Amino acid sequence: MPLLDVYIGQLEWPELDTGSDTPVDNTAPRRLSSSFPPPSGTRENPYSLVLRKIENGIFPGKQTAWGAWIAKVRKGQIDQLIDEIYAGDRISRDPDYKPHLSAQLTKLHSCIESLEQDTDYVLVANKL
Repeated sequence: MPLLDVYIGQLEWPELDTGSDTPVDNTAPRRLSSSFPPPSGTRENPYSLVLRKIENGIFPGKQTAWGAWIAKVRKGQIDQLIDEIYAGDRISRDPDYKPHLSAQLTKLHSCIESLEQDTDYVLVANKL
């Protein structure tokens, strides 16, 4: 089974601007966050949710490599995504349930709090 990874990256190259048709040549944006932990239970995983939002036009984005996608987002959109994935989830309510995932989610929240409100970022969704 492939590893599905989602993280927040820096939009640093014009080629990564989702309006460009320039190929990215497997270039990955610089990582700003830890990986999104998998939610507990039957919730949709972050990778699939980001891809669905790109496919439905909710997030502007594109495929940059075989299993890699990027979505151009702002902090508010990341906050909404986090709420959609983890609101009421057991790893966000009970730090003793899966402490390693709870710690990863806490680290992710800290990163998001430090982001600038009016700056473009990318969500990087990789299938490894």
